[in-house]
Amino acid sequence: MTPEQDQSTHFTPNTTLDNSPETIRKKPSLYDVIMLNDDYTPMDFVTKILQTIFHLPEYESNQIMMTIHTEGQGHCGTFSFDVA
Repeated sequence: MTPEQDQSTHFTPNTTLDNSPETIRKKPSLYDVIMLNDDYTPMDFVTKILQTIFHLPEYESNQIMMTIHTEGQGHCGTFSFDVA
């Protein structure tokens, strides 16, 4: 192996990390997921969606469903953009 090949496979000892603010990862922004009331979706379907998609217990999903029904909208949770 030539010296050039040997150097290309090793890291140089004077390597430094760039911790400038541009390279430090920020926490992802969070988004509120809101369900809106309509005249077509049955209440039990909304409850099942809250339980299966948002993994909420039955009691909490029933509370949110009733909030959606009575107030016109309900907060399902706060998630990152990819999840929301």
